[in-house]
Amino acid sequence: MSNASAAPKRAFIPELHGLRGLALALVVLFHLFGAGRVSGGIDIFLVISGFLFTGSLARQAIAANRINLVRHFSRVGSRLLPAALVTLAAVAVGMVLFLPSDQWIGLLRQLWACVTFTENWELVSLRVNYAAAGSGASPVQHFWSLAIQGQFYLVWPFLVLATVWIVRALRRAGALLPKNPATKLLGSWFTPLNALIAVTAALSAASLRYALYIGAGEQDVNYFNSFTRFWELGLGALLALVLAWLPDNRGAKLAAGWLGLALVLSSGFLLDGANLFPGPWALWPVGGALLVLYGSGAGPKSVASVLNLPVLHKLADISYPLYLWHWPLVVFAMRVFGWTGLGVPQASGVLAVSLALAWATQARIAGPMMSWVGRINPIRALAATVAMACFSALSLAGANAATQSRVEAALAKTAVRSAEHPGALVLDAAYAGKKSGFTQDFIPDTMVAHQDTPAQFNECMQSHVNHPAFAAVMECDPVGDTDNPEKTIVVTGGSHGIMWLPALEQLGQQLHWQFIAIVKGACPYFGAGTLDAPDGYADQTCIDWNANAEARILELRPDAVFTLGTRTALGAMEELYAPAVLGWEHLANAGIQVLAIRDIPRYETPRPECVETSGRDACAIHADHVFRAVNPLEQLPGRSELVAPLDLTPEICPGGVCAPVIGNVLVYWDDDHITKTYMKTLAPALLAELEAKAPRMF
Repeated sequence: MSNASAAPKRAFIPELHGLRGLALALVVLFHLFGAGRVSGGIDIFLVISGFLFTGSLARQAIAANRINLVRHFSRVGSRLLPAALVTLAAVAVGMVLFLPSDQWIGLLRQLWACVTFTENWELVSLRVNYAAAGSGASPVQHFWSLAIQGQFYLVWPFLVLATVWIVRALRRAGALLPKNPATKLLGSWFTPLNALIAVTAALSAASLRYALYIGAGEQDVNYFNSFTRFWELGLGALLALVLAWLPDNRGAKLAAGWLGLALVLSSGFLLDGANLFPGPWALWPVGGALLVLYGSGAGPKSVASVLNLPVLHKLADISYPLYLWHWPLVVFAMRVFGWTGLGVPQASGVLAVSLALAWATQARIAGPMMSWVGRINPIRALAATVAMACFSALSLAGANAATQSRVEAALAKTAVRSAEHPGALVLDAAYAGKKSGFTQDFIPDTMVAHQDTPAQFNECMQSHVNHPAFAAVMECDPVGDTDNPEKTIVVTGGSHGIMWLPALEQLGQQLHWQFIAIVKGACPYFGAGTLDAPDGYADQTCIDWNANAEARILELRPDAVFTLGTRTALGAMEELYAPAVLGWEHLANAGIQVLAIRDIPRYETPRPECVETSGRDACAIHADHVFRAVNPLEQLPGRSELVAPLDLTPEICPGGVCAPVIGNVLVYWDDDHITKTYMKTLAPALLAELEAKAPRMF
């Protein structure tokens, strides 16, 4: 470019529209036919967004020293909101018709996040891992990428404008300085365009470096993070700023275009994007998109022969609504029809419906809205889009308030002890005559079952993530009698150990014992030096955490350690975990009593959902499908007398049937954890088991 201070030139790139259509096709096809693999299409979308948006902003800011923000936000809003709000409204209807009530609060929060373009941060707060669409996935999870683009559209104009203003203010101030070769050279290079290039490059480099840092330990955060994703938008922005400076060599453009297309098409087949993006490997699809954009306009035999195909341009025309519709259709179809996966017939059906809805949305809603906005005053257009957003947000706020009111009432009900809700106490002889006399609904309500958990479950259980940062021991505040405890017991054994705290806490207050939880999620306790390499139950961080946990336990010198004794699994009988047995020996050799509790059944689907959709009777299983005739702990050869095999299976599966509701209390809050309410009613049975199996504790 001859004039380095000039704004980037507007250039029509017909291949860009085809690239957009191709990227969309890759996203949808990989979601439907590729078992949810990441295609790289979203990364390409981000590049295109950064390229188009920055070119337009830079031209306005540099040429006119201003950006028409009213027109900008009215256009962005009218382009993004109509199709999105229609899709979200359909999801809300689907939620009421097809989803269990315990998912409503969470989904309403996500719907709000979608309307406010913060869904990616909502997913980060929920620690969601990117996964293929399925009956358990959020039907609006795919809004994360729209949220990142929306945030970019909101912030980037102000940064561009601020950069241009600052440079021009400094240049005016520099005009007062004495003229010499150094100041003249600096003045020739210190232009708004060069400053924008420098700022964009610096932010992009910082973003990529941050993606490397976060991705090393928290890929679930990394994948949805606006700051780690910015560099993909930033590289598109950089290309828009420097494109006119690049050599206009037909041979180079031909080679770049075809190489770029090859990278775009191959990304999803060769790379595991869910675990690698937006790290450096995302340069594969991102670099491909940049090469295609640079290689545009190369004439015959260029990528235009592919990207200008009518089918890709037709797809590009409906790309946005197609992206919006396809994901919730998969999620709801899998739930409604009971699909466990997507075969070719199912995927083809979803694709056909998605295309039809996308075309109708674009032709009848989004297209007319954009046309209308283009004809009216920008202020009126902005007011209309703001009104749409506000109406949607207020509607969701009202729905959320009503649902929250129901939730609070249901939770309050679980806090009140009632003879109508005895839980496990109904199995006692004193309740024998009342077993068929209950008239009240069970508690907790299925809508709030997932909240009926010990506080420690969310507050002080070490993360399950396999990263050195999560090998440190997190120690819960003691519960039970914490003023004058006569005994101290450490609770460990993963989530199936800590879930017993509500019952243990009641015993602690009664017996003057205190309980301290030292737990890592999805990590059985087996102590130090008993496992040399990761296996099916433990990764390297779990091994390291166990060594640290044993050291801390031996430092505390508790009277006992309460831990998980056996392990159950879907489709398999319970078993002893050999490394855990060796870990117990370490404790017993130190004179510490081991209280090893038998595991509980695990289910394919959450029990509250099953009860709500299928009824109580259909959700019961037989204990002999899970448990062996004799507790494996009882038959452990050479078991130390300090290892007590506790077994509350009769209270979990009375009469050999594992029912979802016992004594008008819901037993499980998900597929494999007992509700706090039912756990409290297990305290008397747990005390009797301790007295029988661990008499030295008394």
